[in-house]
Amino acid sequence: MPQRSSWMGRILDGTNLMLLLLISLITLVPFIYVLAGSLAPNEQIASNEFFLIPKRLTLDAYRYMFSTSTILRSLWVTVGVTVAGTLFNLLMTSLMAYPLARKDFAARKPIMIMVIFTMLFSGGLIPTFIVVRSLGLLDTYAALVIPGGHQRV
Repeated sequence: MPQRSSWMGRILDGTNLMLLLLISLITLVPFIYVLAGSLAPNEQIASNEFFLIPKRLTLDAYRYMFSTSTILRSLWVTVGVTVAGTLFNLLMTSLMAYPLARKDFAARKPIMIMVIFTMLFSGGLIPTFIVVRSLGLLDTYAALVIPGGHQRV
């Protein structure tokens, strides 16, 4: 950090430091609250009181979470959807980028305008739901992967 010689520069540095510390604290409090809630007994959570340090520490929530196969299944679904979505988006992007990169492609400019317009202004959540439902993709993993591909193309 460069040394400031003027008193005004030192005041500015102090103000910036205080502001950044305040913003950091504001963003950290929700994470600390969730962690404290996961380590607190059910009675303290049910009392609806705000706390950052539990009165009594318990690992019951973690014992329950790891006693079922749900967490492993959730992790596998997350990894699978991420890998499939990345590959699908890479394929869709490549299929669109190659013709648009060619200078001799006649419809390059109008298609590029449509692509940029749809990137800036998507249809929204309800039209995406209607398309997914009408394609019969409700409650499938494809419903998590395919709609993400249309937003890139």
